[in-house]
Amino acid sequence: MRVGVYELRQVLKALADSNRIAIMCCLQSGKKCVCEIEQILSVSQSATSKHLNRLRMVGLIEAEKTAQWVYYSIQIAYTRIIHS
Repeated sequence: MRVGVYELRQVLKALADSNRIAIMCCLQSGKKCVCEIEQILSVSQSATSKHLNRLRMVGLIEAEKTAQWVYYSIQIAYTRIIHS
């Protein structure tokens, strides 16, 4: 995976928030919906959604809609980086 300087900068900026790092750690164990992440972090649903959106925009996580629920998971390309 080749990442340019701009892309790397955006990823690092997204990970500069402790809540977003906690979300990435939380998602290591598998897919989770906003309500599960919200409970684990003890953060409001709107704040959790904003953090998830920021991580999704830089490509660190992906969203999968199942019925009325949206499940978030770590992008496969970043799994190796996180586990390193």
